[in-house]
Amino acid sequence: GYYLDGFFGNVATYSAQTLQITNPQLITGSFYGIDVDNLNDRLFVLDPKFFAQEGELQIYDLSGQLIETYEVGIGPSSVTFLFE
Repeated sequence: GYYLDGFFGNVATYSAQTLQITNPQLITGSFYGIDVDNLNDRLFVLDPKFFAQEGELQIYDLSGQLIETYEVGIGPSSVTFLFE
């Protein structure tokens, strides 16, 4: 699984079988939100830029490679997926 390591933390991974941390720094940064798109194998990570300016949505593959970024509103914290 994937989670944020602390408030404004890195994206880390853990084993769902053992509940042990497998990579404490898959994606480094000061992130405020993370959502996983399991249908397309993508991580959506939200950087609020310390709430002082427009935030950023960063999209990664499941190995932590950056695919693309988008400027979003102030204080982004979650993503909603609509599948048809």
